[in-house]
Amino acid sequence: DCVINDNNLMVYVSSAAWASQLRFCSVQIQQAVNAESNARIKKIRVRVLRPEPFKMAEEINKKIPSIENINLLRGNADGLAEGKLKNALLGLSRALQKQSH
Repeated sequence: DCVINDNNLMVYVSSAAWASQLRFCSVQIQQAVNAESNARIKKIRVRVLRPEPFKMAEEINKKIPSIENINLLRGNADGLAEGKLKNALLGLSRALQKQSH
């Protein structure tokens, strides 16, 4: 995006790399704007905008196993001796059960 105000051209970019490239070409940009418009640009300023915060996609296609497979997972976990694997499989089956509703 860009704005012309008081003979200044403000250019807003999304990255420092773009800002560097535009600053390098600022003389050519100024000449082109002055030649193609009624504006008389005396100074070009380039600003990097803050990045937008990361947003999760609204809808994620989750592939939840069928309730039969979740129950099979839980049944297999119940048959194991006490330990980390049993606890992990039981936790996974509970989480999948909640998400399937």
